[in-house]
Amino acid sequence: MSSFRNRLLALMLGLIVATQSVTLFAVLARVGDDVEARAGENLIAGASYASQFLQVRSGQLAAAVAVLAQDYGFREAVASADSATMGSALANHMRRVNADVGLIADIDGVVQVLQAGSRRESSLTLKQLQVQANGGGPQAFNAVVGDQAFQFLLVPVRAPRTIGWVALGFALNDELAGELKHLLAADVSLLALDAGDAVLAASSLSEGQRRELQQSARQLPQGGSAQRWRTGEGGGWLVCVAPLPGNGDRLYLVLQRTMTSVQAPYREVRDVMLAVGGTALFLAVAFGVWLARTMTRPIAELEEAAGRIAQGDYSANVMAKGGRELSRLAASFNSMQRGIADRETQIRHRAYHDELTGLPNRFGAEQALEEMLRQYGSNALIGCVMISAHSVREVNASLGYRVGDEAVASLAKRLQDTCGRNDIVARVGAYRFLIVVRQCSLEQARLLAIRLQATVRAELAVDGAMLSLNAAFGVCASPDHGYEASLLLRRAEIALQGALDGDRPVVVYESGRDQGYHRRVQLTAELHKALKNNDLRLVFQPKVAIADRRVRSVEALARWRHAELGEIAPAEFVTLAQQTGLIRQLTRTVLRKAIRQLGQWRKMDVEIEVAVNVSAQDLMDVTFADEVLAELRQNGVPPTLLVLEITESAAMREPVTTAQHMQLLRVAGVRFAIDDFGTGYSSLSHLSRLPVDELKIDRSFVSRSHESRDDRIIVSSTIELGHAIGLRVVAEGVETHEVWTLLRQLGCDYAQGYLISKPLEPSQMVDFVRRANEVLTDSSPTLAQLRALNIREG
Repeated sequence: MSSFRNRLLALMLGLIVATQSVTLFAVLARVGDDVEARAGENLIAGASYASQFLQVRSGQLAAAVAVLAQDYGFREAVASADSATMGSALANHMRRVNADVGLIADIDGVVQVLQAGSRRESSLTLKQLQVQANGGGPQAFNAVVGDQAFQFLLVPVRAPRTIGWVALGFALNDELAGELKHLLAADVSLLALDAGDAVLAASSLSEGQRRELQQSARQLPQGGSAQRWRTGEGGGWLVCVAPLPGNGDRLYLVLQRTMTSVQAPYREVRDVMLAVGGTALFLAVAFGVWLARTMTRPIAELEEAAGRIAQGDYSANVMAKGGRELSRLAASFNSMQRGIADRETQIRHRAYHDELTGLPNRFGAEQALEEMLRQYGSNALIGCVMISAHSVREVNASLGYRVGDEAVASLAKRLQDTCGRNDIVARVGAYRFLIVVRQCSLEQARLLAIRLQATVRAELAVDGAMLSLNAAFGVCASPDHGYEASLLLRRAEIALQGALDGDRPVVVYESGRDQGYHRRVQLTAELHKALKNNDLRLVFQPKVAIADRRVRSVEALARWRHAELGEIAPAEFVTLAQQTGLIRQLTRTVLRKAIRQLGQWRKMDVEIEVAVNVSAQDLMDVTFADEVLAELRQNGVPPTLLVLEITESAAMREPVTTAQHMQLLRVAGVRFAIDDFGTGYSSLSHLSRLPVDELKIDRSFVSRSHESRDDRIIVSSTIELGHAIGLRVVAEGVETHEVWTLLRQLGCDYAQGYLISKPLEPSQMVDFVRRANEVLTDSSPTLAQLRALNIREG
């Protein structure tokens, strides 16, 4: 029933059945009422006819009695009171007219002769017969004698005056009722109703029906109209009760028909109409089924076409028939089908191709490589070169993303021109490309990577500027490094990562590097969980002011102990955070912990600065300043106690934007330091534009400054230049007394390193700061350093 065709068929059949049912019931009800009304009219007319019949009979009987009363011999016998002659004449006349009762009475009404005809079935008693001679003409009256009803005709005997009366009585019996039933097509009964019981004088009913009528006679509807009369367990009767004309006893003529016989014409009409209605319904059902199928066939075709489209088959058009509307719908459907096919083609192309360069993307490259491996089999010589043009990041930072995109597109075109027509050139990342070469051994793939270096580094003319890009190459090949496309791509990426980490231009995949790759994948996933579950902890390394030898500042350092891999080096997980986009979350975690720890130390009357490392992504975030200041306010820490350390390269990535965001915090009191100074490509003239408070000389220069003349010159120059532009200078990696002495001689402001202390847990810092400040300020430099070392080692 859920299908449209079934619902349409049900609707049509429902309307047809409802319409026919209403029509049929209305017509049948009307026919039933008309049949009953006509039957009632027939009964009323029958009652009138029966009354007229009896009146005519009465007139005929009166004429017969008048003949007897005028007979000369009969009058002589009455005048002479000759009973024998009167009786003989009466009997003869009764036989001629078939009278049932005859009598002769004198002038006073006293019966002289009484005769009963041969039709009498029971004896009559004179006591039940009253003769009243009122007037001189013939009289008709009805009389009930016992359970028998008679119609009497009384005529005066004159000679010439009235000398007596002669009366003939005719029985109103079952025979008469039967004749009337035959004439009227209805059962006829004569009923006498007096103050006593009702007497059923004559009837055409059966014996049981007679008893039922006599018992219920008092409940009969009267008034001369035809009405229903229900009695017993039958279907009831249609009854008309009319008084019988004449004087004497009150007799009623009862005409009745069973409702079954009354409704016989109705049933015939009903049966015919039901047959006609059933035939019409059958034809309607057949027509409805045909019509529903005809109307829903185009919809079924559309449904079938929709199923084909759902399975990706757009080849067949829909040819729907059934009218202009359906034809237009089919045309629209075909147009939609073509549109879906075109869009799916575009989507499929976009899913497997790079929009900027038109090259296959990673999915397309993997699919093409799988097809190539299937085509050439397990012994196929296929070389894979993964290229990272990472210097495009600097192009985006300095010249904008539009120029960077043009550079990527130009590089893609150059790679296509360099490679063969049957080779695969794909863009598998923002700055990464993949070259897949057929019939290429591992050594040939390595040589191809070396040759492609020149292709990538050759200057590109982009937007009026000449750009030279740097790139790293990872190489692997089949069958040396696997037979699956996904495995070859992963190992090419592992080799590329090795080139990036080792700062080498070309690296060939070596067996065993998968473990390192899997470790990176595992740590990346676990780092996200560790940041979410707050599993990282902080340690703090003190910094000593060289002039007064007091601990005034500490650097917050993140530590991560993995449940399976143990302690993870900060350089490893920080690099992962930068590469996977988790660096902002890592910075937030470290900042939040450091500021909260600083607030706890202040409650313990320990006033020291805390330095926290931040990344370039942090400084480019417009919400970073608000987050830092909100955390400081929440923990009641003055902004002047927080130092944010940024690397030299991060500060110079977008110096204008970086300076603007730094200035917001600088105005509030937060200070900034340039970390690992000397390892980047900037100069103090560039850094002078940034709101920086201190420089941190990289440990690579400080640790050998007492031995290497060049390193000592770099350290000395950095200190002098930093002081010249108003910055304080911090030396990292101070591990020997000689370095300490040299830094003091050069006028360096702060020293940080293992000579002073290793990174300490937060619970150790308060005691260390208090004890170190006491010892260092009261001792000579050499002894103070030794004592500080003893404090650290103790």
